[in-house]
Amino acid sequence: MAKGHQPHHAAAAHGKHHRHTTRRPQLWAASHVADGIHLPWVVVLQAIVVVFGSVLANLDAEHYFADKTNILNIMFVKRGWAWTVGLLVVFKLAVVLDGRQSWRHFSNVCARLAIATAGWWCVTTGLDTVRHWTGVCSDPLHETRRLCVHNGHRWDSLDLSGHTFLLAFSMLVIWEELRPHFELPFERATAAALATEASSSSPSESSSPNLNLNLNPNGASTSAETGTGRLSTPALWVLVALFVLWAFMLCTTALYFHTWVEKLVGLLLAQAIWFLQYPTFLQTHRYPGPPPHI
Repeated sequence: MAKGHQPHHAAAAHGKHHRHTTRRPQLWAASHVADGIHLPWVVVLQAIVVVFGSVLANLDAEHYFADKTNILNIMFVKRGWAWTVGLLVVFKLAVVLDGRQSWRHFSNVCARLAIATAGWWCVTTGLDTVRHWTGVCSDPLHETRRLCVHNGHRWDSLDLSGHTFLLAFSMLVIWEELRPHFELPFERATAAALATEASSSSPSESSSPNLNLNLNPNGASTSAETGTGRLSTPALWVLVALFVLWAFMLCTTALYFHTWVEKLVGLLLAQAIWFLQYPTFLQTHRYPGPPPHI
């Protein structure tokens, strides 16, 4: 009798192991480097903008947005990282005040943004150092960049595009932090395709009422834990508008400023810092964890 029950116990153990190891299909994992390198659409979009913008570039154009004193550049891009971090903090605070997420989640957000700020500071400081040590003033009497520019002269140097870095990195950080709150139509289509594949490969899982497709890595309901409310919904759309503005300014930078090498290096630096933080470091550390870490 006991011998006859062995297959049943083995099947139960196998089923338990299968349920433990089978992961629910989630869009959040689409860019997880453990399953291979997947290029998010934002990364591809940025590459297209910089490459085609460089091909079509006209550095001598007399266009409003080809002038560094245009209102968008002065009011927004010059303070771009402050706008990005400030509005993200306001939005995440509004999500907490709406009762959608906890204060612990807000502390995780602040930690992620602090890490991103450290990366932004390191790169921008490095770019300034490169400009200083590779440059020479049009007037030999001035040996430093600050004195050269202050006295109305031109500082000729390897001018790697800090604007390209700032705009691309800001877009990636906004995208990462908004993904749990804002599903795009083609992301829903991707999630549906993953659900179909999972259900065909695991019938027992597909019939389970707990199968839940959302952007939360813990499998929690998007509307309950990663949605927006009365305060956070307007803040969400302000961030979407900021993302669109950064994309537009990235286009103008690609068309009117810097050589293609300087823009490409700026873009690669932004995507490298993003890759080291979000798809790599945050995925392997419990604190602060990837968004949302609830």
